Formats: sequence, structure tokens, C-alpha cells
Amino acid sequence: MAAHDNEQLLNGKLAELLRTHGIDARPERQIGKKRFDVSIDLDGTQVVLEAETNNAKQAIREADGRLTDDLTAIAFAVDYPAGQTVAALADATLSWTLRTKALRQFRQSAQWTSGSTAELAAAIRQLPRAFEVDRTAAELSEALDIAVAQLSTSTRQELARRLDLPKGGDRTDGWRIPAKRGMLVIATAMLFHHRLQEHLAATPRPTDWSGEWPPMNARECADDPSAITAHRDAWRAILSVDYRPVFETARAALDALPASAEMELAVRQLAKAVEQLMPQTAGLRHDLLGRIFHRVLDTARYDGSFYTSTAAAVLLAGLALRAEDRDWSKPDEIANLRICDPACGTGTLLMAAAERIRDLRHEAAGGQLSDDEEALLAQALVEDVLWGYDINITATHMAATTLGMLSPSTQFERMNIFRTLLGVQGGRAYVGSLEFLD
Repeated sequence: MAAHDNEQLLNGKLAELLRTHGIDARPERQIGKKRFDVSIDLDGTQVVLEAETNNAKQAIREADGRLTDDLTAIAFAVDYPAGQTVAALADATLSWTLRTKALRQFRQSAQWTSGSTAELAAAIRQLPRAFEVDRTAAELSEALDIAVAQLSTSTRQELARRLDLPKGGDRTDGWRIPAKRGMLVIATAMLFHHRLQEHLAATPRPTDWSGEWPPMNARECADDPSAITAHRDAWRAILSVDYRPVFETARAALDALPASAEMELAVRQLAKAVEQLMPQTAGLRHDLLGRIFHRVLDTARYDGSFYTSTAAAVLLAGLALRAEDRDWSKPDEIANLRICDPACGTGTLLMAAAERIRDLRHEAAGGQLSDDEEALLAQALVEDVLWGYDINITATHMAATTLGMLSPSTQFERMNIFRTLLGVQGGRAYVGSLEFLD
């Protein structure tokens, strides 16, 4: 046998190895005139693997072709190392990237992961969650596009001004993308409102709040003919508890919308769309919300910013926070930690750190925490441990939203997410997060 076995034999061996890890995989399956390198039945969902040897671009082209032909909704492009043999495949380091129609719609660049066949099997098992993220992102993006289409150019400009968002990103209407970011701020506040409402109903009236309590819930706000006012008033009441980075920014976005029948309808429609997405987002871990934000925003093409991928953030958190660093069974030792991201974006690194600390805390406790212990841990992480700064106010809003999802039922006295200023404003020079060093 040649040192470089042909890909058909490699595909057969890959399917065999995946079966040893509990994946129902079959090699070289033909449907019509198309042949799949490896096909997988994942609880009734067909997943396709298209593999090449030392040719990542061709693997992506093959995987995307299966999506274009509607032969599958989910595909992996797999890259075998140069010179790979069948005999050594079990110990090989493969590279792969997930391909879906939603990823192609958002023009996301390929995020390659390297690992063993066991790690590839683990990634495949997590596909239902990943696919749900893509679908949720696509549905939310469509709802935002519908809302933005109902905004006049002057309203889009005002929305951008209120949130300090620059023009750009669209040749026909440079205010469309900043307006979409602004409407996303409103939508995420609506989502957080849904997650908070049971907790708010059981929360005593804040001492400095004299208005209606508990505030109108998210569904009632969505049904109210004056939806803009209803949301604004409810969020003002929630601010008497806290969550300022979430709801202050969202109220600023609402204030940009004129009081008209068309705007009320647009907000009600967006609120209804968020309500329909609730069952999907409720089933997602809070750290996956950041992925949805990134795909909807598509920021790199808009303002040149780049957000850390979740995989990179998890790797960094694992390297920075180790089991031997401290006694993770002691809440005080956790509360004394300080983790800062001076350019936090939507909070991906902070959320990865939070997840890593929770995992270490669970391991130290033997794998299980009580509800009270979970709430205390979330409170310590949000109020004391995690600090984030960014010049983008919409990014800090979303970072605060995802951090708040650590425990929506926990009342936080403070959230250490801050918007920083950069450049000269009002005759004073600002240097971003360095302003907070003292």
C-alpha cells in the first residue's frame, strides 16, 4: 500500500472510527449523481462530511456544494494531513469546519478546528445546538431586517446618533446596518426582559421606585398599542433594580423612534418575533448568545472589528484558569479573582472565563451545586470577578446581556461592563480602557 492511501479508503476508515465513538456514520454514500464522502444520521438529521487531503479550500467547496444542491442542511469540510495513511488515521490530527446555509448567508469565514477523530465525533454530537444557533440567528436577522425596512432614513440616522454608530456598510443606504445594530439592541433587551419577568414578579418593590410594580411583562408590552412607551416604562422600572448596561442602552435606542402608528407597529412586530424565538433561545446556553450576535451583526465588514471566536475563547480560558491555581470550593477565593477584558466586544472572552470558573467550581464540589450556590457564584462573577470595557456601546450592551444570562433570577447590584471613549471629545482626549486604570 502506498504511503498516501487514496481518499476513498481514508473516508471508509473515518466512518469506522466515528462509529466507535457512537456516531452512525457510513462511507461513500451515493444519492442520485452525488456521492458523499461520509454520511451521518444524527437523530434523524442527515449530516455530510466532505474530506480532502491537504486541500482545505476544495473540502469547503465540496461541502458547500451539498448545501447548494439541498442534499443536506449541515456539512463538515474535513482536511486530512498530507501523506495520511489509513493505518495511522486513529492517531491523526484532522482539521474540520462546520458549513451551514446560515453561515453562508452571513458570509462567515471558515473557523477551522484541529483535533482527533474523537474530538470530531464530539463536535458532531453537539451539532443540534450549533444548528439551532444558526437557525435562530437567521430568524432574528430576518425580523430585524423587516423592522429596519419600516424606518425612514432620518430615523435610521437618529438611531445611529443615539448609539454613536458610524455610517457605512451599504452602498444604497449607509444607515441600514447601524440601524439594524440599533434594533438588535432593542431586541436583546426584549429577550432579557422575557428571561427576567418571573424573577421580577417575585422581587419586592425597590425602595426608590414609586411607579407600577412589578413592571409590565414582556408579552404585555408586545401587545400594548403603545408598545414603545410600554417597553420604555417597563425598562425604566427594571433599571430601579439594576441591569443598566442592558436597559439604559435599549431605552436610548427606543428614544430615537418617533411616536407614530408605523413605529408602534414595527416595535410590536419585533417584540412578537422575539417572543417566538424565546423557546429556541431558552434552550441555549447563555454563552451561545454571543455567536448569534456575531452572525447577525457581521461587524467585520461594517467597521473592521473582529470578535474572538468561541473556540479560541474557551482555549484561552482553559490555559489561564487551572485547577491547581486556587481552592475552587471556596466562594471567597473565587470572589477575590479579577478578570478584565479591555476590549470585551460582546463578551465572548468574559463568558468563556465564567464557564471555566463554573466548571472548576462544579468539579471542586463533586459535580453538583445547589440552586443557592449557583446563584451566589453567578452574583460573585458578575458583581466582582468579571470586568469588561469597549468603545462600542452596542457591544457592551450585548456583553452585559449575555453575562446577565448567567442567572436571570439573581439580582445584581452592579455589572462591571463599561463603555470607554477614544479620541477627542468636547475638547478632551480619551484613551479608551486606559482611562480606568486608577
